Formats: sequence, C-alpha cells, structure tokens
Amino acid sequence: MQSAVSSVYYTIFLFMQKLFFFLASLFAMNASYAQFSPWYEGSRCLYHQAEGNCAAFGGKLFVFNGFTNPEYDPACSLGDGQCISDTLAFFDPQSGPGDSLGRPLGSWQQFVQMPLPVTHVDVSVVDAEIWLVGGFMGDHGGQATNKVQIYNPAMNQWRYGPDLPVAHASGTTAQLGRKVYVTHGSNHRGGINERHFVFDLDHPALGWKDLRPPPLSLNHVGVAVMRGKIYTVGGQKCHDCFPSFHQSSLMEYDPEKDRWSYLDSMPQNRSHIEPSVFAMDGKLYVGGGNSDQGFKRDIIEYDPDSRQWRQVYYFPSPDGGQFTSYWAPSVKPIGDQLIFAHGGLNDYTAPRDQTFLLPIQRQRRHELVFSKDSLFFRLPVDTVVSAEILLWTYSGETAYDFELGNAPAWLAQVNGRMSLRPSGDEVGFSIRTDSMAAGVYYYELQAVDADTMLPAFSPASMILVLEVKKSPNVGLEALAATDWHIEIPHLQQGFHFFTETSSPAFMQWKIIDMKGNSIFEGSKYVASSGRHKLGNNMHNMPPGMYLLWVRRNEKEVLVKKFLR
Repeated sequence: MQSAVSSVYYTIFLFMQKLFFFLASLFAMNASYAQFSPWYEGSRCLYHQAEGNCAAFGGKLFVFNGFTNPEYDPACSLGDGQCISDTLAFFDPQSGPGDSLGRPLGSWQQFVQMPLPVTHVDVSVVDAEIWLVGGFMGDHGGQATNKVQIYNPAMNQWRYGPDLPVAHASGTTAQLGRKVYVTHGSNHRGGINERHFVFDLDHPALGWKDLRPPPLSLNHVGVAVMRGKIYTVGGQKCHDCFPSFHQSSLMEYDPEKDRWSYLDSMPQNRSHIEPSVFAMDGKLYVGGGNSDQGFKRDIIEYDPDSRQWRQVYYFPSPDGGQFTSYWAPSVKPIGDQLIFAHGGLNDYTAPRDQTFLLPIQRQRRHELVFSKDSLFFRLPVDTVVSAEILLWTYSGETAYDFELGNAPAWLAQVNGRMSLRPSGDEVGFSIRTDSMAAGVYYYELQAVDADTMLPAFSPASMILVLEVKKSPNVGLEALAATDWHIEIPHLQQGFHFFTETSSPAFMQWKIIDMKGNSIFEGSKYVASSGRHKLGNNMHNMPPGMYLLWVRRNEKEVLVKKFLR
C-alpha cells in the first residue's frame, strides 16, 4: 500500500515538474518576443480621458477629446464613459521637473478649444498644421459631421478646412506627398463609409475627389504612412453593434496606381487602435485595442521587409505592475521615447490621467528614396508631357536638391518643395522631345541631401528612359502592368526573374547596360496564369547597373533597374 501511495506521489511530482518547465519555457518564449519595458511615470495629465485621438508634432503630443464620466466631470450626467471630454492639451516630454534619475517628467499645457467638439475624429499632421476630419458631434450617440477642423500649433488657432462630400467619423486621414487621403469610417452611427477621397493641397479649388475605395471598409481602424504608401490596419465592420466583427487585416494603398492590396494580417484581430498606431523608421506599430480575445496589452511591430509581426513592448501599469490592458490610449514616438497617455483602464468606462515614458533604441534609416526605380516614356517628336514621382525618407526630415549638372535638354522643370519627411513629397518634371531624332535615351535623376546639418541622408536615384518614335504614338507608359510582378534574386552570377500573370502571354526580355548595349535576350510563351521563372541561370554578367526590359504580347515595357 505504501509503495502504491509513493508511486502516486512520484507521478504527481513528475507531472508538476513537467508543468513547471512547460510554463517556464512558455514565459521565456513570450519574453523573447516582448519585453517587460521600463516605462516610468511622467507628469499627470490635466484630465481623465479615454479613446481620444492624438498627433505627434513639433516634439509634442497633442491629444484631442475622448470620453469621460461623472466621477471626473461633474457636468456629465450620462455615466459609463459616455460624455465627451473636450479639454484639449499637449504634452512636452522635455519640459517640467526631473525625477530622481534626472529624467524630465514632461508637462501638460492646455490649448484653445476646437470650434466643433467631436469624438471619433480622424487626426493627421498636414504640413505645419493638424487636420481633424469628421467625427461624432458631442456626447456619445452624436451624429457624424462632414466638417474639417484645422489647428495651427504655431498660432494656437483653429480654422475650418474643406468640407467632405459626406458625413464621416472613426475612419482614417493621412497626408502622403502633396495630398490628403480620407477613407474607411462611418457616415452615421451604424453605417459604413464605402468611399475614398483625396484633396490636392496644391490645387484646393478641385475639392475632394473620389478614389478607389478599400476592398473592405471599416471603422475604428488605424492608419500610418511609410515607404511611399498608406497602411490601414485592424478595425471593425460595424459600429454600436454586437458582435463587432473585429478585424486583423493589413491593407496597403498605392497612390501612384490607385490600388489597394492585402498584406500580412496581424496575429490577432484588433479595433479601437486609432490613437496608438504609428510608423517609425520604416516599420508599422499597433498598440493595444479591443479584440475577440479581450483588450490587448501589448505593442506589436510589422516589418515590410521580413513580412513578419512580432510583439515588442507591453503597456505600462498604473501601479508599476505588468500585464495591464488599456482602451485606446494615446501612444506615439517622440525622439528616442514612446509617450503613453490617457486611455481607459481595461475599459473605456475607467478613463485615466497618467502619462508614461519609455526610452527606446531606434534604428533610424536616413535615406532618400524614390517610389520607383525607373520610368519609361514613349513619345513622338515635338511633344511635351508632365509627370511626377514620390520621394520619401524612412526616418527624419531634411531639405533636398537635385544633381542636374549633366541633365539632358529633354528633361525640363524638375521641381519639388525641397523639404522631405516620411510622408513624402511629389517631384514634378517635364519631358520635351523638341526636334529629337528617333531612338532611346537614358538619364539617371538623383536627389541628394541639401542640409549641411547631421545626420547625412544617402541619395536616391531613378532611371528615366525616353523612346522617341517617328510615328505620332502619344502617351506615357507606367513602369509595370497591374497583373504581373518582377523580382530579381541577388545572385553572384547569372540572371533570372519571376513573372506572375493572370492570363497566358508571350514574353520577350532583354538586359541592357547603361550604354544602351543589349547583352542578353530571351523569350518564352507562358501558357497559364500564375508564377513563372524566366531567364538564364548560367549567363555570366559583369558587375554594374543594368536595365531589364520586358515585352509582353508585343507591348514593350521597362520593368526595373538593378545592380549586379
């Protein structure tokens, strides 16, 4: 009997031991992805608030409205976080007193009220101002508006911007280049806005124009601009409904093609993330949010290069503990810190007035980048066409200029605004074929850092290719068609590429060096749709810059420049 009991105890001991090591390994695996971060508490906010949107501008965090309840606002009679908290304030992380380690705790300062108090408003930095687009008016249950309110931080003044064509709330607004884009969101409390608008800052008289809407319109969705594209992430399918159908999707909008694409979805679905989504150094970050698995308490990162999501930080706790979830806090990077403010503790009914700061190790990429490697023009003699291309940075802001000392006569009026950020700038230029002989012409357009202050930004370059035709064949051809894709592997020698087609096609290709010499040609009939490998693995190519030309179904298109 004693032996049997001992055997049972031993079995239980082994089970508990295995369970311990299993839990320990789980913790270690989780800790390898997200760190229990050393947040420290800064100066208290001026008010309690949850679900307000925000913007980082000029080294400060500006927070716009949100919800509160009677516990913190005697004028509120609705309860449960239903009243608008319409006190506006900004946080300066470099001011205020210091802590025992000499770190500044920052300070909050109130600024002038907006003309129309709203919640669920899109917020975007546009040039030197902050745009607030749409929103629900007043306390919870308010109606959507089509008003655009613009705040000028330098003047501490508000003005109205161009009205949207429809009422809009809880969507996305972003500046990319010289345009402002508005999409997703709700046109009333329970509806979805299945529209996509653009406003040209250089041609305001044109007003808002329709673009291709996203494949799935959502609300409470996050947005960020990076790498010459607009990224929208998460959200939900309806508003004030149950279930809310939280989403994990990541969509990318390419303005030069007016095209939406689905990218790699988040590991979990999330909505109510508008104030805690941001781009930093070419990567996308999503903080917290509501999901089918409950409120989230971490910040996750998406790297477009590796196409992977990973946890990077956990939210701070109001009492110094771990694993605290918040409802829609304001989270943005400023310098080498993350700033975390407000939010609802585990729910929107418990608004907070705390500020936390987290020192971070950033991986800045000070580069100028064109959105395309090359552009191809096929024009007759005595023709003028105008075009533009997006130029952007991964990190930081700088002035830029163009190296045009050896520019050909057919390239004219190259211009930009000479100030560059991750939101980009649109470089305009003209191509003139006055009295030119038929033939193919090349020029490498280079943008360079024009600011003498450090850090230095590496230059960007793109190849302009002009084919002058004898016949009056007018038009401009894009770099790549919409139904196929080119990628060139990095090989020590040899060459091949991949094409993805939606239908059968006859493919011809050639490799041209920068002197215009054709060094390799090939052809193949692609009998089916899908991904196909083309080229010759055994063909040796000397190091240098090359152009890949592809003719598909008798239509010649320049696809890519590449280094070997």
